[in-house]
Amino acid sequence: MKKLLLLVIAAMAALSVSAENSPYIARVYDFLPAPGQFVNTMPAYKPGYTQDSINAIVEAALCGKANGSTISLGSFGGYIVFGFDHPVVNKHDYDVRIYGNAFQSNAVPDMAGGSCEPGIIMVGVDMDGDGVPSDGDLWYEIKGSSYDSCLHGFEVTYYKPDEDKPKVPHEKWSYINDIEYVHWTSNDPDAPEGYVWRNTFHNQPYWPLWIEDTVMTLRGTKLPNLSIDMTANGAGTSWFQPFFGEGYVDNLPNAQEPGFMIDWAIDEDGNPVELDHIDFIKVYCGQLDYCGWLGEVSTEVCGAEDLHPDAEPDTVGPGPQDFTFTNGVIFVNEDRYGPNQGSLNYYNYDYDEMEYNVYAMVNPDEKLGVTTQFGQLFGDRLFLVSKQANASEASGSTMGSRLAVLDAATLKQQGSILRFGPADSIYDGRAYCAVTANKGYVSTSAGIFVIDVPTMSVTGHIDGTMSSAKGDYNSLYRDQCGDMVRFGQYVFAVQQGHGLHVIDPVTDQLVATLAFPDIVTAFVTAGGNLYVANNSREIYDYSGGPYVANFTRINPVSLAVEEVFPLDGTHGALSSWGAWRARMICADPHAERVYYNYDEYQNHISSYDFTTHS
Repeated sequence: MKKLLLLVIAAMAALSVSAENSPYIARVYDFLPAPGQFVNTMPAYKPGYTQDSINAIVEAALCGKANGSTISLGSFGGYIVFGFDHPVVNKHDYDVRIYGNAFQSNAVPDMAGGSCEPGIIMVGVDMDGDGVPSDGDLWYEIKGSSYDSCLHGFEVTYYKPDEDKPKVPHEKWSYINDIEYVHWTSNDPDAPEGYVWRNTFHNQPYWPLWIEDTVMTLRGTKLPNLSIDMTANGAGTSWFQPFFGEGYVDNLPNAQEPGFMIDWAIDEDGNPVELDHIDFIKVYCGQLDYCGWLGEVSTEVCGAEDLHPDAEPDTVGPGPQDFTFTNGVIFVNEDRYGPNQGSLNYYNYDYDEMEYNVYAMVNPDEKLGVTTQFGQLFGDRLFLVSKQANASEASGSTMGSRLAVLDAATLKQQGSILRFGPADSIYDGRAYCAVTANKGYVSTSAGIFVIDVPTMSVTGHIDGTMSSAKGDYNSLYRDQCGDMVRFGQYVFAVQQGHGLHVIDPVTDQLVATLAFPDIVTAFVTAGGNLYVANNSREIYDYSGGPYVANFTRINPVSLAVEEVFPLDGTHGALSSWGAWRARMICADPHAERVYYNYDEYQNHISSYDFTTHS
């Protein structure tokens, strides 16, 4: 926390704005594409060019315009670093829009996707004030909406190919003339090595010719590969790439691209950071994928725009009184049912101690609901869901929020919702799923509701998810909706006795329901795979079975079942519909493995490795 406070104060000392600020890119500091089919052509290389020459060409292509010429970043990790003629001020709104060339598929108009080659965004702060990216400057990743399904800490090394070596053509696709062109190795055990293929449409060298190095190592966050070959015979000539949501480059059509918020910046451990401004932006290709005759996935950048170039900073930095909870762990507690509302505790890494009831300390005039079970960090906000408003809504006791939104750094409450239905309804809260910074879904005992975050109001519900229950106490545990996960182009939501709902977050419409009558939860693993957990054993069932339990992997685009992993029913993921609890399963961030609780007293943790089926 002390380091963060120092960062904001020191950085703001150098911050200045002018009424003459240009909203467009003013400087390209560095450009290094990873090997790919457009390298040495976008931009065009000529003998004798140096890194400075290439930077100047890229600068001329992008600077001074919102959407200029197209620059390709090549395969995973290829990057560009640029800046404006002024620091970009954090206005706690969409701050910067970066343009690409993604587009919606006309062949599949009812699905959000078509051509997209998403890039990861990094933002930098000029700590030494020298005006250029240099050692000692601080960099942060912009947390996109698919962050939890990414492979973090991914590293790939490319090896410069011998242009005169014999080519190895693809055995089926005649347009691929070398499947062993640019060799690469990675730290991903599921994909330790491979090749950037060469095609017949682009015959120039795919290695950037202005660099002398013969080995290139690039690191970062890798998005899952979701590209689908749409040809019936596997010809590889028609591909569909689902959009990934917000927080990426070249991922949405420019007309649909809102940009990103500086508030979405996180440190290397995934913790939100407070930045009053940024000085530099880096974009790198976020996938290592290949799409037949379209070639490798390669992020394209066409320009960028500061959405408020003449903005003044809101403050000159926080004072000592602005305590933040950004270097530790927040614990969400249901607390003692009846006497107490929900609460938050905070384990402080700086002082190696637990701080209790921090929500009440920061918000003395506010109350959470009873049995607070769920929390989600998204951008600079923390969303909390409680089951009830109080222990007995007819008792006249203190009412708390079923949904509360807090500032993730200070824990100050920004808004709340008491009920999701009519005044006489009893819809218990279950979970929250952020769709965008301004919209989310909340699951309840009666269905899924749409939330407008700026006004903290219920604006509708998802047809097809609403329970037949009327919201009375006797029907709280029938047809409940539970955990939700945003992955690829959809939100996947679990409903008791029904299965997995597939929701289009753009239209708020139900696309499909995959039948899993014993569904427990849904989750995404480090390898970018979507699973549901099923278990016929309900909480507090001591009959001895027999029980049926499994994990089932689902294709997030075609929605087909890909593989079923059977489990011993007594050791399957615990089904808690009878006394609902937030997802008691956690995906390993570095391996295709999950950890989960299988008993109602939460004393036993099991793990399952999907690569070894054990």
